[in-house]
Amino acid sequence: MLTALVLVVPAASAGAPAALGKSLGRDDFQYRADALALFGRTQSQSWQLYRITDVLAYLAPLAVLLIVAFVLLHRTGKVTVVPLLTACAAIAAPLSLAFAGWDKERWGFLLATNFFLVLWLYLRYTQRELAAPQIAVLAAAVLLMARMPFGYFDGLHPRLLSGQAFFDFIGQLRHGEVFTLPNR
Repeated sequence: MLTALVLVVPAASAGAPAALGKSLGRDDFQYRADALALFGRTQSQSWQLYRITDVLAYLAPLAVLLIVAFVLLHRTGKVTVVPLLTACAAIAAPLSLAFAGWDKERWGFLLATNFFLVLWLYLRYTQRELAAPQIAVLAAAVLLMARMPFGYFDGLHPRLLSGQAFFDFIGQLRHGEVFTLPNR
């Protein structure tokens, strides 16, 4: 719903992205010009850069999987329709982001994140623990989700699993370097 409202908002004024970039540059903040450029485009200009149907075709199977998994996890308890529909809508909310941008891997990541967040809130609210059949459903959903080809954001790559890479990682954690965002 919020995405739909954002779509009707016009693009930023002509000089706004450049002014923000100049301001960030004064504060010695490394930013990506392409990230600011999207605020200078209209929605129709953005839609010319990608096909919404391609993004939805990528996201829809994941959304269906996660919603079905949540319904199966919820089904073993007392079925209440409104909270169930609300939870499913919260899980599927990142589908609407397909209309806002082409970054399908990020939207898929948000789908998965929403699923786990909603599940955590649901279990906390109902004060229930997962039984063996529910754990099996959750494990199956996670295994199927692991087959989803998520690309790495911003050209990053996974860490190596060698012994030296592990000790390097521990050193980066100790010194706080692991939390430093890479510059492009």
